[in-house]
Parts: sequence; C-alpha cells; structure tokens
Amino acid sequence: LPIFMKKMVGLALAALMLVGCSSGGGGGSAETVKCSGTMQGLDATVNLEFDGDEKLTGLEMIMSMDMGSEEGASQLEGQESYFAETLGVDESTVDIKADGSEIEITIDMNRSQMQDSDLFGDVDLDASKEEMIKSMEDDAGLTCQDRSEERRVGKECRSRW
Repeated sequence: LPIFMKKMVGLALAALMLVGCSSGGGGGSAETVKCSGTMQGLDATVNLEFDGDEKLTGLEMIMSMDMGSEEGASQLEGQESYFAETLGVDESTVDIKADGSEIEITIDMNRSQMQDSDLFGDVDLDASKEEMIKSMEDDAGLTCQDRSEERRVGKECRSRW
C-alpha cells in the first residue's frame, strides 16, 4: 500500500506541476484537452479545461492501476482524506474507486480549488494552453488531443438522434 500511494502521489505531483508555464490568451469557445498515457506504471488521463480565452478553468486527473488482487484494491477505498492531505488538496476533489483488482483515483478541481490548494504553490495557472499541452507531451510523455466544447456537445447531440 505505501509504495502504491507514493507512486500515485509522485504521479499526481509530476502531472499537476507540469501545468505551470507562462501566460497566454486567445478567443474562441470552451475546450477540453485530453492527455493520456502511462506514467510510472500507472494509466493516466489528464483533462485540462479552458474557457474561450484559453484560461485554465479546471483539471481532472484520473489514475488507474491493477493492484493484483481485489483485497489490494479495496484497501485504498476510503483513503480520500489521506491522499488529499498528502497532496495538499481539498478532500472533496479526490475520489477513489475499486473495481475488482483495479483502482482508480480521480482528482477533479476547478480553478478556485487549484488556487486554494498547496499543490499548485508557484504554478502559473495563466499559462497558455499550447505551453500546457507541450509540457504534458514533452515532460510527462502523455499524448494530448484538443477538442472544443462545441464539437463535443455536437457529437453528443448527434449520437442521440
């Protein structure tokens, strides 16, 4: 359990600290940039949400791993407060779910929660979208896909027809 928690905390810190670069801007519609891949043996997905001015408005990070047994995975359930305290984030932003031997930890924060967290310290939350994507790809080794909110909503609507 401690090795897994160290791995998760290390991954979370690495991915979240990559968000800070320099400031930038622009116009347009809201967008979500999905970055995914494997970091330190964990499957990771980081969804960066930007407003029409390309300002970061939210971050969702989903980390998953096969713990090898249901017992190993179930030991992490209910550990949101420990994980949140370790990362210096509000407990309400952390969710841990076990499904068989798989564990999934989600950190979901809006801009205000990021600003109030210890985790973000010196991170520039006004970094440009392009620099954040570049950092996720170059430094974290994740693959990022940019998708506009209008496209996403349009696809959801078409799928209902």
